[in-house]
Amino acid sequence: MMFTALILSLTSLASAGPAGHELQFESSMLNHSGSGWDLITGGSPLVTAGLRGGWSIAPNARITAGWRHAEDGTRVDIGGYAVEYTEDVEYTEDEIDIYSTEGPYVGIVLDQYSIGGKYSWEYKHWIQPYASAEAILTVGHVVLDDDPDQDNSVNEIRAGSVVPGGAGAVGIELLPWSENARVRVSFWAEAGYQANLRMKFSDASQKQESPIGTLGLNGMVSRFGIGARF
Repeated sequence: MMFTALILSLTSLASAGPAGHELQFESSMLNHSGSGWDLITGGSPLVTAGLRGGWSIAPNARITAGWRHAEDGTRVDIGGYAVEYTEDVEYTEDEIDIYSTEGPYVGIVLDQYSIGGKYSWEYKHWIQPYASAEAILTVGHVVLDDDPDQDNSVNEIRAGSVVPGGAGAVGIELLPWSENARVRVSFWAEAGYQANLRMKFSDASQKQESPIGTLGLNGMVSRFGIGARF
């Protein structure tokens, strides 16, 4: 209901004539930096999903605002150990069971809030290259838990960090239908670079706060999605 009301209110505010404002669904991949991410993502890019809106302030210029969300994590492999069936008997390697030792779960939850600007070049009415820049506020939480499937685990450690940053990108937007339509579907893709201050995490549950580690969010970013101009 709230989402439907948002769409209707934005549509009612849009000016008559060619579509100018926009609302977009997006997915992105961020190639982060730092070995600490290997524990969380296994070296893979961090995948986010979110919404981005644009308000037309000139024929080819928009103010943009958006929100992105990401969750990722994995179990830490801390090696293995060998168990012999009988202490006094010597066994071959095939007669020894090797048990892997499953370590704690390490995960992260990220929310990013952005505001910025976007300028488009109307090469054709149906294809428009553009450049964008945005300021970003990142709210991150790391979780360390030996039993993540259990609610309110007594051994869970959760820590948060809030850092500012920014990003710039160039992209291309496809608008395949009539340029004079009140609402136009758009498909878009972009690539750029994102830079943030390092997130610092500490365990504040103890009497003396203990540092857990830091994570950087600097790297190449690619985004794509579908949206509507109105």
